[in-house]
Amino acid sequence: MTAALTGSAEDADAAFALLFSRHPEPHCLIGVDGRIRAINDAAVALIGGDAEAVGMPFDSWLLAEDRALVQERLDGALAGAVQLFRMPPVLDAVKSLEREVTYVPLLDEHGAVHAVLCCTTDLLSASSRERDREEGAALLAIAGRLGRFGGWALPAGSTRLSLSPESRRMLELPESGTVPLEEAIRVHAAHERERVLASLAALFERAEPFRIEIDAVTAAGHPLTLSVLGEPVIDDRGVVVSARGALWDVTEAAEARARSSALERRLDDTLNAFGDGLAFLDAEARISYVNQRAASMMGMPPDRLIGMSLWELFPEARGSRVEAAFHRAIEAGERTQARERSDRLGIWLDCTLHPTRGGLVLYARDATEDERMRRAAEAAQRRVAEQAALLDASRDAVIVRSLDGIVQYCNAAAAQLYGWDPADAVGRSIHELVEDRSAEFDAAMEATLTTGYWADELHESTRDGRSIIVDSRWQLLQDDAGAPTGVLSLGTDVTRWRQDEQERIRARRLESLGTLAGGIAHDLNNVLTPILMAVQLLGQGEQEDARRELLATMETAARRGADMVAQVLAFARGVDGRRERIRLAPLLAELGASARELLPDSVALEIAAVEPDLAVLGDSTQLLQVLTNLVTNARDAMPGGGTLSVRAHVQHDRDAPADAGPFDHVGARIAIDVDDEGSGMPEEVVEKIFEPFFTTKPLGRGTGLGLATSLSIVRSHGGSMRVSSEPGRGTRVRIVLPLAEEATGEAPPAEPVDETAPLGRGELVLVVDDDASIRLAAVQTLRAHGYRALAAADGREAIALVENGDEAIDIVLTDMMMPVMDGAATTAYLEEHHPALPVVASSGLISRSGGEQVPGMGVAAFLPKPYSTASLLTVLRAALDGARRAGAAAERPAEVGGAPSISPAAQTGAS
Repeated sequence: MTAALTGSAEDADAAFALLFSRHPEPHCLIGVDGRIRAINDAAVALIGGDAEAVGMPFDSWLLAEDRALVQERLDGALAGAVQLFRMPPVLDAVKSLEREVTYVPLLDEHGAVHAVLCCTTDLLSASSRERDREEGAALLAIAGRLGRFGGWALPAGSTRLSLSPESRRMLELPESGTVPLEEAIRVHAAHERERVLASLAALFERAEPFRIEIDAVTAAGHPLTLSVLGEPVIDDRGVVVSARGALWDVTEAAEARARSSALERRLDDTLNAFGDGLAFLDAEARISYVNQRAASMMGMPPDRLIGMSLWELFPEARGSRVEAAFHRAIEAGERTQARERSDRLGIWLDCTLHPTRGGLVLYARDATEDERMRRAAEAAQRRVAEQAALLDASRDAVIVRSLDGIVQYCNAAAAQLYGWDPADAVGRSIHELVEDRSAEFDAAMEATLTTGYWADELHESTRDGRSIIVDSRWQLLQDDAGAPTGVLSLGTDVTRWRQDEQERIRARRLESLGTLAGGIAHDLNNVLTPILMAVQLLGQGEQEDARRELLATMETAARRGADMVAQVLAFARGVDGRRERIRLAPLLAELGASARELLPDSVALEIAAVEPDLAVLGDSTQLLQVLTNLVTNARDAMPGGGTLSVRAHVQHDRDAPADAGPFDHVGARIAIDVDDEGSGMPEEVVEKIFEPFFTTKPLGRGTGLGLATSLSIVRSHGGSMRVSSEPGRGTRVRIVLPLAEEATGEAPPAEPVDETAPLGRGELVLVVDDDASIRLAAVQTLRAHGYRALAAADGREAIALVENGDEAIDIVLTDMMMPVMDGAATTAYLEEHHPALPVVASSGLISRSGGEQVPGMGVAAFLPKPYSTASLLTVLRAALDGARRAGAAAERPAEVGGAPSISPAAQTGAS
């Protein structure tokens, strides 16, 4: 065998450089002398040499034992025969090498061999590629069997269809040979054949690929669903020469879709069966689903509503309770509810929004009848009957029980209210679940069985023993024959509302008592005023000791009655008492004396000594009341005895609590600690200890007003109260009051006695009071102390005397509460028409501090009832002197060369 390559040696070298220099397999030219004439890069890499390999013996890179074989083959090539042989395997540093070598003799124009072309092939790489191809085909076949897909091909104009093995297995056709197109078409269902033929026609005629899903039947008659993919094969001229594609068995997927579609239809039918509207909303309030009822309410078909915004459909809902509930449900992730009227629909809607993972479920119910009739119980019953799936979303506690009281169902709200898990509650007796009062429960059950419906409040207890008041609505459940089967109950916890209502009732009662106390105090002051003045008037000049002692006793009793009236007024008007400097040492000593009568022998009282000069500014009676209340509470907290200690110390700013509030005084303070060794209180009780009407004492042992009143008194003194307690470790109550500076706020001097009271100078006093005894006592007292006096029963008589009397009146003493024309109207008239006439107002309703508010309304001074002779004379003198000074100052600029004019009061005083 000779080579087909001929030409000169130069031609051979040029051809080698052109054809094999970049060939991926090793090639070289061997001269007749056995040396390398040309070599490509792949061969250089194989022998591990470099470009200097040209000119080397061709077998210099071989092992010694292989050179004889190679030389023999080369000799055969030099003799003109093509040599094909395999080199023995050689193991290099990476892998085993097995190569096939071909020696092709090159002839010159005379037919003589002038070189040998050596071609080397890596058999391992070639076999690996073949194995990869075979393994790929095998894996493809496995994937086709696992994925149930196969291929097909159809040449243009042919009626024979080629199918892959997997396609044949899928269609249950013979394993070899082509399939007539007509037979292949018949595997499709009759209604699908036209679609398949139309798709093939479009592919061949217009090069349109297709992918269709069709129903088919195998050759063995088994139904299946196929997904068929087809694409054209186009030649260089743009002509479709064949079609090829793939088949997928999608029967399981189609069946799953069918099941899913059926489930969706069933779910849609279920949701459409709801009597109320149901819609799914995303976070932007766009609608993704509505049932038929919701679409009917909105007046649009469901497909038109999908994608629309709720605010687009109901622009009037912007800013409404529904929008607020929507945002609260989205942001807080909690179920919300709102009732709003839709002007567009002309009805009231109850909207409940339930958060879901992707948005909200909106449940809209026509609540027009509920809004009109306020039938919340009936509406809840209808919702339970119509929407059993949404019972757990109800805010009311819903319980269904049999006639014998066994719980058959309870929703989440009932579980939350009573503290029972629904799974634990079902099967238990209703009496065990709610721990009700049997008499109330039995009466309610009897009414339900009689009338079919019952509604009222029940006192019940939760699982942890907490007492609650439940607004209950019971509906009798009946079967188709009308026989009772059970009871559906809906309950709302109204405990807090009832407590608030009781507090409002108590507050109104106290307000009424305060009004009554104010009226009684006014009448008592009117009674005490003439008594006090008459006693003092009778005591003047009395020489007999026994009579003087009796009159002194009567005066003391009258003053004590006045103090009692003042306390009643403090209750009626508040806790604003007098403010004077009170030293703590005597106050605590008085507390110790009074506490001996309050404390049993088992309670030891320790009052720590305080510095003599420590003092606060306030009302000693009120502060003693506060401390006595704390001692009483501590006694009740120590039924087994113990030690009660009272300590006072100066507290500086650095000692102030970190959570100081608005009632904490800033500056120097005095802290009074009352500590007991009683049972103590938990934190939740401490938080409520100052609430009005809250008490830890048994019923009938406390009103719950003691600490609330004490706190009001302390705050009115500019102080604060704090309680710290732990169960079993006693209680500490700390009162913090502002420290009274030295010589500041000292108690006013004692009221002057009659002997030093300023006397009148003949001035004419008009006494105006509707009480005849007060008029008589006041007139006689004034006349006995240097005044002249007139009397009037009301403001109208007083004004008539001022305007038409025979003498000029110097001062008016008027009561503020009178019939016909009261003191306010009288003083207003006098201020307008007789501004220079001083007026002293008197009343039995205004407290000591309240009198400061009267001047400035046409009144020069205020005299609280009951008043003594000294108080009356002192106030009148001060008012007259003040009016004289004011008149003189007003007339001084008008003096012209003579003495100034003198007011009537001044003229009377001068006489």
